[in-house]
Amino acid sequence: MSFKELFHKMGLFKKSSNRPTAKDLETQMKEQLRMLQVMGETLSKPLPCAIVQPRVPHNGVRPDDSWFGGAPRLPDEAGWPEIDGKPGYFVAQINLASLPKELWGGLGPRSGWLSIFMSQGENAKPVVLYNKMLGEHREGPDQGEAEWFLPRMTDDRPYSTLPEWPVDIAPYTQIDGQLPAPAGFRKGMAPEFPDPRNEMEFDLTQPAFWPVNRESAVELFDLLICEAKSGLQIIERFSENPDTGNNLINPEDLKLFEAEINKTVRKIEKTKEKLLSNSAVSLPLSSIEEATTELSKIGIQCLAIGKVKSAEQGESVRQRVRLDKKTKPAHLSGRPETYWDSRYQKILYEHAKHLYAHDPANLSAQQKEWWGKIFAYDACYEIAAMGHMPQGELNYLHGPHTGMEVLIELKTSDLNGWIWGDLYSVVLLVPTESLRAGHFEGVVAGITN
Repeated sequence: MSFKELFHKMGLFKKSSNRPTAKDLETQMKEQLRMLQVMGETLSKPLPCAIVQPRVPHNGVRPDDSWFGGAPRLPDEAGWPEIDGKPGYFVAQINLASLPKELWGGLGPRSGWLSIFMSQGENAKPVVLYNKMLGEHREGPDQGEAEWFLPRMTDDRPYSTLPEWPVDIAPYTQIDGQLPAPAGFRKGMAPEFPDPRNEMEFDLTQPAFWPVNRESAVELFDLLICEAKSGLQIIERFSENPDTGNNLINPEDLKLFEAEINKTVRKIEKTKEKLLSNSAVSLPLSSIEEATTELSKIGIQCLAIGKVKSAEQGESVRQRVRLDKKTKPAHLSGRPETYWDSRYQKILYEHAKHLYAHDPANLSAQQKEWWGKIFAYDACYEIAAMGHMPQGELNYLHGPHTGMEVLIELKTSDLNGWIWGDLYSVVLLVPTESLRAGHFEGVVAGITN
């Protein structure tokens, strides 16, 4: 029962003539306190639950797998669910045969499949289908249309669907409301769980940072061309203000800058054309590696003239027009943190995780090792759980002896590609009576805070 429903039951939202008596309020508040005490007692006792975690590494999808994202497998007789008159967006499919026997006090079916759908908006309304048999993959609306689709929060959205990740479900006993580390920690803050991204600086000479397919290669080249051309806009601003510009950088040097930038753009475009001349639907990794290696030798000319504030700085910039040999290839000399760099890595993450989730063999051996470590790191921080006591506050009483059990908690996840509220979790609750009756009707959802 939600607090709002409780207050309605208590009559707090009725007209003044129908307000409850003091004795009624006292009775209802005692019941509320009793239920809160039950939740507190639950936290103090070992609670059998289940951990649901994307499988990293994995060697392909097994027939009996549960999974997050992608598309559901529904029998022919099952219709696509609607929420508030609109098609729901598929989130997860759970094989009930893989659930621990002790989960939910032993209630609920242990055969068949759950297909979980969410509404488009941030209000997180769920629909859960229970089918005894699997069907064929059923395509529905792209999850990219939903407000909780994480990549929609940025301009870099190479995919409009969630990757289909096989997940492992394992029994776990929760004590004092805690899940296994590093769950519960802010990402990167858990002891003994260092971020593998810190093991290597970004460097295009390293295969780990090479494009993983044609699309990511094209986006890399386009980002570099855009970055190089932005230097022309800076030169134009200097040229439009000759009184100021000439005191900082000699006009002849500006022409030199412009010529070098145009030369760099032509080289990048030529390398891109050479790569794309391969008409294969799926570019061989060898072609991508060759093009990226050639690209890293071109170097990106220094565009730091936009920061020039004095003649001395102007002379310093002039000396760095060509790539500083001490600077890593493909880094902008004088700009250790570049905009294209971070955008490219975000785009590369999306491509790599979709390819890896489908089949790790889509990546080269070096890429598979690198991205496998990153995905395993994200997966352990972003685990889902069932039948446990979630951290944070919900508007619904939940847990053993409250009438509502935690069906599943899904955390905001880079790996799975969803965001709930302000980086919180969505928690689906199922009535105990539904589990006892062998179905999953009446599921509601709330977002922790």
